[in-house]
Amino acid sequence: MFSNQVAISHSEPDQANSSQTAHIQSRIRHDNRHTKCEKILATCLATALMLITISLIVVVPIIANKNSLKSISQTKTTTTRLNDRIQPTTSIKEWTAAAKLNINRNRHTATVLQNEQLLITGGHSHKGVLHECELYDPSRNRWTLVANMSAPRDYHTASLLTNGLVLVTGRENSDGVLSTAELYDASTNTWTNTQSMTHQRSKHTATVLQDGKVLVAGG
Repeated sequence: MFSNQVAISHSEPDQANSSQTAHIQSRIRHDNRHTKCEKILATCLATALMLITISLIVVVPIIANKNSLKSISQTKTTTTRLNDRIQPTTSIKEWTAAAKLNINRNRHTATVLQNEQLLITGGHSHKGVLHECELYDPSRNRWTLVANMSAPRDYHTASLLTNGLVLVTGRENSDGVLSTAELYDASTNTWTNTQSMTHQRSKHTATVLQDGKVLVAGG
């Protein structure tokens, strides 16, 4: 009977130790699984960061290069369009002597007409201040004397109006500085006096505005 009691007393601590050991082993297995999960998660995060970094290194330069090429293409297109507007219609890329005027002159005006001919008015020569005018035809490389202005003029202005007429204003000649103005009609080769300016002027400017009016300044 005594031996049975001893056996029972020994078995109870063994069972407690076994239960505690099992609990510890279970805790260790749980901790190991948790540690493995953390390692796997850390590995996944590191891999994701590496892939993102590689993508940024590879993709961003490609996008930037495409944008740069697009910008260059747009610049070339814009430049080409500007060149198309700026370049003259002629294919000549050097200076070529054209026909000489009929009258030597300086201090004259030169106005391109709507028919692309060039009107020269007034100026000064060895004869003094001129009222003679000439018209240049680029298609035939020829100067032709046209109708004279009503008064000799130099240091004056000649402006092509929206209606195709040429407005000549001011002058400086032997009579002094005047305020007179006149209009040239290339279709009829005639000059017509028009209203004088408020002030006498020479060496002034005349600018055709968008509304067709002419702004005369200075002088």
